[in-house]
Amino acid sequence: MLPAVRLTHPLVAASTGLLLGGLLTIGTAQRHRANADVPFMTVDKVKPGMKGYGLTVFSGTEPEKFDVEVINVLHKFRPNQDLILVKTIHPRLETVKVVAGMSGSPIFLNDGGTAKLLGAYAYGWPFGNEPVAGVTPIENMHKELGRPLSPALLPLAGKAPLAAPAASAAGKKASLDAPPEGQSATAWKGEPGSWSLEAHAKQIASRLRGGAGSSALGAPQPVDTPLTVGGMSERTIKELTSALGPLGMVPLQAGGAGVGTAKDAPQHFVDGGAVGVSLARGDFSDQAIGTVTHVIGNKVLGFGHPMMEVGATHMPTAIAKILWVMSSQQRSFKVGEPARVLGTLIQDRESCIVVDENIVAPTIPTTVEIIGDPTAPKKKWASEIVHDKFMSPMWAAVAFGEAIDVTINDRRDASWVLTAQIKVKGKGTLKFEDFGASGSGVPGGSAFFVSRAGRAVAELMNNPWEPIVVERIDSQIKVEWKRETVTLRGAELLDPAVEPGQSARVKLTLRPYMGPEYTQVISIKLDPMLAGKEVELEVLPGWMVTEEAPAPESLDQLIKNLQLPTLDPKAYVLQYKHPEQGLMYKGKVAAKLPVFALDALKPTTGTIQPEGFLSYVRQTVPIGGYPDGSTRLRVTVKPQL
Repeated sequence: MLPAVRLTHPLVAASTGLLLGGLLTIGTAQRHRANADVPFMTVDKVKPGMKGYGLTVFSGTEPEKFDVEVINVLHKFRPNQDLILVKTIHPRLETVKVVAGMSGSPIFLNDGGTAKLLGAYAYGWPFGNEPVAGVTPIENMHKELGRPLSPALLPLAGKAPLAAPAASAAGKKASLDAPPEGQSATAWKGEPGSWSLEAHAKQIASRLRGGAGSSALGAPQPVDTPLTVGGMSERTIKELTSALGPLGMVPLQAGGAGVGTAKDAPQHFVDGGAVGVSLARGDFSDQAIGTVTHVIGNKVLGFGHPMMEVGATHMPTAIAKILWVMSSQQRSFKVGEPARVLGTLIQDRESCIVVDENIVAPTIPTTVEIIGDPTAPKKKWASEIVHDKFMSPMWAAVAFGEAIDVTINDRRDASWVLTAQIKVKGKGTLKFEDFGASGSGVPGGSAFFVSRAGRAVAELMNNPWEPIVVERIDSQIKVEWKRETVTLRGAELLDPAVEPGQSARVKLTLRPYMGPEYTQVISIKLDPMLAGKEVELEVLPGWMVTEEAPAPESLDQLIKNLQLPTLDPKAYVLQYKHPEQGLMYKGKVAAKLPVFALDALKPTTGTIQPEGFLSYVRQTVPIGGYPDGSTRLRVTVKPQL
């Protein structure tokens, strides 16, 4: 029998173990914090057949041991990074094979009786039918600790991010061919006003991971990061899968958790413990689950691959509690929830993530209040969401949609008004109003994405001029269980030919959702300049019409544009194009300018031209409900005598 050997890893319960046939027999891991004294093993020392062990959480918060055996080394797997292939040996792993959520599990090999840290369990093969994993070398991960932190991103002592660089000079339009200097990898690339969640998700997937399915079928791929969500409907989870799946994060229905601390939750991260990146928490929750590879002081290395590979970041983290390891033919995964809020994800790099326990990440408190339905079982919903250019708009929409879907999801006649306040540091509180009516209840789910308030969150956080801090988002939705719609049945010109300078009258035939048809007359004065011409009149719902605004060239102009109200949402608008154009230039709008004025305003010493637009003459008529339908008519203006 071989003599007992001393194992130096601080998580090993027993001070001695037996080296039998090259296998280390090790006691149960304990809740000690690891330290920098743990010896590392470099890849050049690794030989096929070497044996050791790994640490991960199969249930609860306590790391457990599983045995490993080296298959071989895959050299130059990534730029300047090798990959060690190992077999994992454990009764549960024989069933579940490769597990999403085990990413980061530390792997130790025996070297002369000493357990040395080799790296992190990080890669697997899709549809693999044996427990074989790829290990990211610890030396690659350890190098990430030396990266400087960005003061423009880093929150300190629970405060919002530090002051950012000065804004662009007034009048200078930012180039959007690439994210502006200082912006994160999750920034939207596109003209202000053109944001959409689907396009944003595709940009990030292409930018960070080369798009879904970019790896060859037989190639090792990063073990998916399970995104355990709680308090969300099946419809929302499907929408999240579409947006986040290409980024390697798989939303999975699990239990929710608030911002408190679970009973008996560990005080600190430990090697092999579960770590969660908390994207949302409160009445609904969402966290990406992985495993801690190594703790050095207040710094934590984990995952062994990126979460999204966004680089420097500031997302909240938590010690996670694992409930079960679910077996799946495609990819098994850990189900868990936050146990203790702790630390901030500060680096999201190719070889690992880095967490700092001593930093508190900024979050955005969000509330949704339901007004007008006394039967609602819960009238106020609260959560905290991550402060990120891509994630914040998405989770703000989820917070709103889930409150609606759970509380007032009756599929019946409804009218509603959504009022939202977005508090922006240094810019005050911005207010937005959305409204609507439906025969199938109040829209939830992704409806917030296309609302004025939802789009404003995205446009503000992705503006190309100044970094901003959203301090909170509060919304109230008032519902009435009746359908306040009025349908346009037809429109008739009462005066087919009109004298120049006189008014054209249009009779609207309207049908309310319930009740008899009625008529309403609306008139509009025709400019004398239109004499001898045929003029097209448009009849439009007021909620479709906003006043003209210049393309934003600064954050302040963007904020002003976002808050421009529509015309009366319960009115019809009669309008026509004025023969004289308008100009927008340097944030100013001038309507109905004569041709000589247009020519005079064109610069001769530069290439930046004023932006022209069509001027309209408009008249509104209230109708007592949300209009549905539009039409066009043509009226003749008599020649001047």
